Amino acid sequence: MSGYVTQNVVCALLCYGFGLGLAARFEAYGPWWVMGLWAAVSVLLLTGSTLWLRRFPAGPLEALQKAVLSRAPGRRAVGRADRDRAADRSRSA
Repeated sequence: MSGYVTQNVVCALLCYGFGLGLAARFEAYGPWWVMGLWAAVSVLLLTGSTLWLRRFPAGPLEALQKAVLSRAPGRRAVGRADRDRAADRSRSA
């Protein structure tokens, strides 16, 4: 989710008028520059994501989603002991 959102925000800032406006500047070059931009942004995001996930267990938006959902009313945290008990019950059935 973090990668998808980041890619959309970066490309919007690069292409549209509220950012660098590259779409208007390069429209004479046809669609080829768009594919090059997409490839460059994708490589940067893949590299950044790899480095991020070496240090953290999830992306920033995934961590935020988990934190928000863990505080939702009527939802309890499921720990390892709960998962082990559920697995034991399914094996004995």
